[in-house]
Amino acid sequence: MFGLKKYNMAKFLQTKLPIWTFYTTSGGNAECEVEVVQTITQKSAALMRYFYDGSKKVASPQLGTFDQRHKDYMTVRTPGGYYLQERIVYAKHDYSCAVIEVTMKLCGHKHIYDLLVSNSSIKTGPHHKCIKQYRKRESKGRRVYHPYCQDILKNRGSFQNQSTKVERCLR
Repeated sequence: MFGLKKYNMAKFLQTKLPIWTFYTTSGGNAECEVEVVQTITQKSAALMRYFYDGSKKVASPQLGTFDQRHKDYMTVRTPGGYYLQERIVYAKHDYSCAVIEVTMKLCGHKHIYDLLVSNSSIKTGPHHKCIKQYRKRESKGRRVYHPYCQDILKNRGSFQNQSTKVERCLR
C-alpha cells in the first residue's frame, strides 16, 4: 500500500457549506443533488440530501457512520433501511472537491462514482485534478449540477420526503 494516499471522510464533511454532486455515474434522473451536513461527530454525520426528481423537490435524510479503522470510508443508511458504502478515492488537498466510490450493498455490490464539490468552489467548477481523477475511474457519467441548482436550497420547507419504497439499486 505504499504510495496510496489515504483520505478522511469526516474531514471532507466537516463543513457548514453544502456539498454538490457535480457528476455521477448513477442512473436515474435526479438533478441538483446536494448534501447539507446537519450534525457531525467523531463517529457519524447526519446529512440531508436534496434533489429534484423531475419537477418534484425531494429531501432524503441520510445517516453516515464513519469507519474508525479506515478513515476514507463511511456507511450510509438511507430511507427504507438501505445501506451504501462510500469511500473517498481522491480529494484535493483542501477537500474542496472529491471523487467518491459508492458501493451498493445490494445489486451485486455495484459501484458508482460521484464527483462532489464544496459550495465554496461550485462557481468555478471542480478543480481539473478532481475531474481528471473522476474520468480516470469512469469516462462516462452525467452532469447533475447546473447554475440554477442553487435555488433548491431556498425555501427548504417545500420538499417531499423520499419514499421508503425506493428502488433497491438506485441511490
